[in-house]
Amino acid sequence: MKKFRYQAKKKPGEFVEGVLMAESQDEAIDKINTLGLFPLEVHEEIASESRKTAVSRISSATKVSSRDIMMLYRQLAKMTQSGIPILRAIGFISEQAAHSGMRQVLEDIQTKVGQGENFSQALRGYPAIFSSFDLAMIAAGESVGKLNEALLQLAKYRGDQQALVSRVRGALAYPLFMLVMGVLTVSFMLTYVIPQFSRFFLDLGQNLPLPTQILIGISSWLQAYWFWIFLFVVFAVLMLRRIMRSEKEKIILDQWMLKIPLIGNLILKVEIARFSRSLEILIKNKMQVMNAIAIVIPIVQNQSIRSELEKSRQLMEQGGYLSEGLQQSNMFPKFVQHLIRTGEESGRLDESLAEIADWYESEIDETVKLTTSLMEPLVILVVGFLLGLIVIAVLMPVFSMNASVQ
Repeated sequence: MKKFRYQAKKKPGEFVEGVLMAESQDEAIDKINTLGLFPLEVHEEIASESRKTAVSRISSATKVSSRDIMMLYRQLAKMTQSGIPILRAIGFISEQAAHSGMRQVLEDIQTKVGQGENFSQALRGYPAIFSSFDLAMIAAGESVGKLNEALLQLAKYRGDQQALVSRVRGALAYPLFMLVMGVLTVSFMLTYVIPQFSRFFLDLGQNLPLPTQILIGISSWLQAYWFWIFLFVVFAVLMLRRIMRSEKEKIILDQWMLKIPLIGNLILKVEIARFSRSLEILIKNKMQVMNAIAIVIPIVQNQSIRSELEKSRQLMEQGGYLSEGLQQSNMFPKFVQHLIRTGEESGRLDESLAEIADWYESEIDETVKLTTSLMEPLVILVVGFLLGLIVIAVLMPVFSMNASVQ
């Protein structure tokens, strides 16, 4: 099969460009006519080595945002719903893509679809962009001839998940910003302001109060060893990145994260809501529960929770139920275990999962508000307390001098 790039006329005043695969130029022209287009220019395109390398690199690791994927699904759904063939719809979107990497991906997908592959099959070459959950939903929609509905569901699902994560990040951003500014302020006081006062106090030649001596000692230590402190921070960041890449070590880190007051509870609720909503959608699209769980488990970000869900899946392979696996773990609340068991017994597991997802998505909003309301005054209190200690330690020698003069 050869690759042909074409320019064609869609309707008066409107022209389109694209690529397709064919054995010859005549066959390419026939395919263009089949798309309802009038070919103006058709020529064979020889793929350069750099192009192949770029596509290979994009398929392994491409930084395409979830919003870009959501918009892709939404645009494809609207176009296919309007009767535009999927091949032509992909071509239209690729021409308008602002992200260069996404444009190359769409052009490659268009080529594969033009060769006769299903849309879901063409997406499998980009696991870093399109998850197994996306592929399962699209394949299910193709099998029943409702691809546009599957794409709309995916767009809504990604939008809801993005909004959920954005709410959590947005709520925690302000307290973290205040914490960072507090650390910078204290560091500035210790490394610049205190040394100025320490030289003044030493010139007076009087005995300094113990808090002032401790403060000057900390300031001198930071000035002497700031480079080593910087190296330690860099080393800690690199070690954390290494831990995040190691599954065994990341499980330990994620277990520790779940034990942090308020934060751990919030992480657990987010993961349960994500798992329940994803599993509900797949089951509603007539996918077997075992296959659906295998697809959904990788969506869970916390390795510790994912490990417990994997144990439940293995129990199901031996003839057990999902609720039994969750009951053996002390991680999942009784509320979740009870509703899933009820859904399995009644044959309405999707409805139970929807109820769990709705409940926890509402709980996440409440937990975020509570966490924010507690973290903000706590950060202000800690930073204010440290600054207060610094001010008191600086003023104590001044008060001592006044007392001596009097």
